[in-house]
Amino acid sequence: MKKEKETTFESVSIIEEIENQLEEILSRKKESIEKELEEKIRREKEEAQKRIQAIEEELSEEKQTLSTYRALFAEFEEKKQEIKTQIKDHLARAIELQSQIENMTAQTMNELKVVSELNQELEKLHHEALEKATSLKKTLEEKYGIVAELPESNGDTEVGVDLKRELLKLKKIKELLESNEVYLEPLEKEGPESTSEEREETVKEEVETEFEADEEVKLAAESEEKEKEEEEEEVKAGAEEVVMEDMGEEIEVEKEVLEAELSAEVKEQKGEEVGTEEVKEEEKPAQGSGLEDIYNLLEKYRKEEKIEGNGTISFYENEGKIIVDSEYLVSKMSEYVEEAKKLYIKLSQTESPREQFFVKQDIIRFQEELRKMMLGVVELCEKESCNLPEFTSEIINKEVIKDILERVTLGNWSNQEDFAAFDMYAREIKNAFNSVLTPPEKYLEAIHRELTR
Repeated sequence: MKKEKETTFESVSIIEEIENQLEEILSRKKESIEKELEEKIRREKEEAQKRIQAIEEELSEEKQTLSTYRALFAEFEEKKQEIKTQIKDHLARAIELQSQIENMTAQTMNELKVVSELNQELEKLHHEALEKATSLKKTLEEKYGIVAELPESNGDTEVGVDLKRELLKLKKIKELLESNEVYLEPLEKEGPESTSEEREETVKEEVETEFEADEEVKLAAESEEKEKEEEEEEVKAGAEEVVMEDMGEEIEVEKEVLEAELSAEVKEQKGEEVGTEEVKEEEKPAQGSGLEDIYNLLEKYRKEEKIEGNGTISFYENEGKIIVDSEYLVSKMSEYVEEAKKLYIKLSQTESPREQFFVKQDIIRFQEELRKMMLGVVELCEKESCNLPEFTSEIINKEVIKDILERVTLGNWSNQEDFAAFDMYAREIKNAFNSVLTPPEKYLEAIHRELTR
């Protein structure tokens, strides 16, 4: 029994010792694990701190970059506002000049109207002057026996007419003749009895001053009087003739000059109206010509094809043969460009960014309409039976249509430089086309021949 107890006690001791050892082992492992965990946490904290520091440095660099961008954008915005102000000023100046041109055009028309009225008044004065000259001629002929011929105008005089001065000349001539009446009447008498008292007084004065003999004085006086009478006759006839000639010539020349100036100014005015408003003469059928007939004849062949949007393509078709109307294409292209110009003027007068955005969208809409029309023409011309008019093929052909399509596709009309470049290109095409199209009868006749041959 005793041995069994001892054995049991030893077993318990061994077990306790083993348990103690296990606890020590577990405690050491726990401490080791805790140390490893602490070390791992420390390393991860260091790595996390490094990453945080790197992120902070990167963020600082990004902030610096953003500050630089902010400064650049502020500078760009300032320059943008400055350029927009300049654009606005120039557009306002352009509008002002356009208004001045319109006012000057109206004033020119008014001045031409006044010139026309003055020309009529000049014509009236011309007739009145002729009547007065005729009346004076009769008076000279009846009262003084002087026949004055009224010469015809040769149009060589360049001096402007002064009717008041000429009438004053006539009055002076008449007064001179009336004052010399006493010298004219004695010419009809013969002998020494024709000497008047006034002439005797003159002779006596000359004798006293010159201390000559009476006979010599009388002869000298008579000779002098004859010379005076001849000179007076020449003055009467010559002056009257010169005055009448000057009157007739100057009135006629002034009339011709005014008519020439009026005609030149009217032509110039018409030329300016054609240059600023770009009037298409081919769209105005001439009365009395074959334009209306050929136009009406082609109308039965005219067709229109709707394209995407609100646009159309105009062409002529006969027995499967299609001829695109080049005039319609050029006209529509010019119309879209002109509408965009009007919107640019409106844009310069708009302050609100929202309104400016909508105006630019309208400009782009016209660009898109033109692009769709040109794309439709290109697709239509891909058909073997479709062609552009041969008459204007040097100006408008398939290559030109494709070039227009490319320009209007790649360009941006809301950018003023792009739009200005296309505007210049379109005007060059239009001017060249109009020069070939005049007169329009030949263009329409050529299309008719192509359709019916």
